[in-house]
Amino acid sequence: MKNLTSSITWSAYPEYPRAILSILQVIVTAKSKIGLVSEDTSRAIEEAIRRAMQAPFDWKILGNSDLSLTKEILEDVISKIPGNLQLEAREALTAGYSPYALFLTAKEYVILRELRLLLDSTTNLKKTLLQKAKAFSKEYTYARDHLRDADEINFSSVFEIFEQGISEQAELIGCSLSRWNINYLTSFRPGLEEAPTDIPGFQNALGQELEKQFGMKLDNLQGHLDFLNFGVKLLNSHALLQGLSTQVWRIANDLRIRASGPRGGLSEITLPAVAPGSSIMPGKLNPVIAEMIYGTCDQVDADHAGISMSLKSGWLETASTSSLSLKAYLQSVELLRRSIDCFTNLCISGVEINKKA
Repeated sequence: MKNLTSSITWSAYPEYPRAILSILQVIVTAKSKIGLVSEDTSRAIEEAIRRAMQAPFDWKILGNSDLSLTKEILEDVISKIPGNLQLEAREALTAGYSPYALFLTAKEYVILRELRLLLDSTTNLKKTLLQKAKAFSKEYTYARDHLRDADEINFSSVFEIFEQGISEQAELIGCSLSRWNINYLTSFRPGLEEAPTDIPGFQNALGQELEKQFGMKLDNLQGHLDFLNFGVKLLNSHALLQGLSTQVWRIANDLRIRASGPRGGLSEITLPAVAPGSSIMPGKLNPVIAEMIYGTCDQVDADHAGISMSLKSGWLETASTSSLSLKAYLQSVELLRRSIDCFTNLCISGVEINKKA
């Protein structure tokens, strides 16, 4: 167990620690804006945060709470600041907000940022699918019930159906972006943590700087916060990722079947020769990029089950495995994004009609 806990670290999932560091920079920028931090200290903190972002994040995931991670990151940044400035730097980095609010806001930020990157990848995928639909407008195939031929259809319709499925799922993810806009740093939740210190002008400046960082209007959360609710929001959002992965899996599977052959399959299309067959199987093209999608989608499904189990493991107002659920979420979104990029560029863009079939 000791080896296990030491091997699973945030170095494999650096987006979240970097988000915490980014929010720390926003806090210092807001204080500098209203004259609460000297220029020398502000520059020293900025350099320390830059160095911290470039270092490996060797902090453990298992057995390490969000609050512990936040404190470790804070101490790491402070240790990189010259000794004569450390006292002022500590005040600048810690006063005026709750540490709980810091990691919650960082979670909102990292998820929003990663989802935006994923949507960029889906945009490229949709564009490529429509290009293929246009290119194949004069080619025909059959609509099928499983492997039984039905009506003859234009081949462009196949790719238009693919594009529509991706568009619908991407639209749902895009609509969900507005849910990741909570500014916990200026929210007051009585009974769970201390209220933010009333530093004149700080809350307003902080809100403005956070909105610049997030690139959207932020909301404050009033009243009590059940920490399990964040897990529910994470679970619901991941369900949309799972839906997108299913649509991508469908495309990969259909292309793989249509490219099957050359002697014992449909052989309607040819896929790029990323992994051609051996000399004893002439003409065989291994559909490795399409098959790579299967593994990605399996992992997304597994991550969804993990997030669900993590949520159910939190009793009453606790969420003892929250770091694991965030790790699973980030793993899914990054893996899905990279796989979609690979699938688009190395497979779909090179699909051709097999006119000899």
